[in-house]
Amino acid sequence: MLSGGRIFRKKLALILLAVFCVPFTVILLHRDDNGARLEDELTSEIAQLRQRVAQVEMINQARRRDLALLTQYVNRSLPWNNTNGDEFPELSRL
Repeated sequence: MLSGGRIFRKKLALILLAVFCVPFTVILLHRDDNGARLEDELTSEIAQLRQRVAQVEMINQARRRDLALLTQYVNRSLPWNNTNGDEFPELSRL
């Protein structure tokens, strides 16, 4: 009878351990799913931000080029440079 009580207590201990461990395991697995989803969302957002930065850099390059052309035009059309600025047909779009 003594060994039967030990087996019962061992089984009870295993059942109680399982009852307490399963919810924690489920919570941890759910957290891992949320973490993976969050990582995917962040990766996607980073890719979108990189794309936007590339677009802004392209816009800035065009603006810098226009500013350089305008600066050249203004500098060459100053009275002490003896030109009237007509030698820059590419500035007609500005």
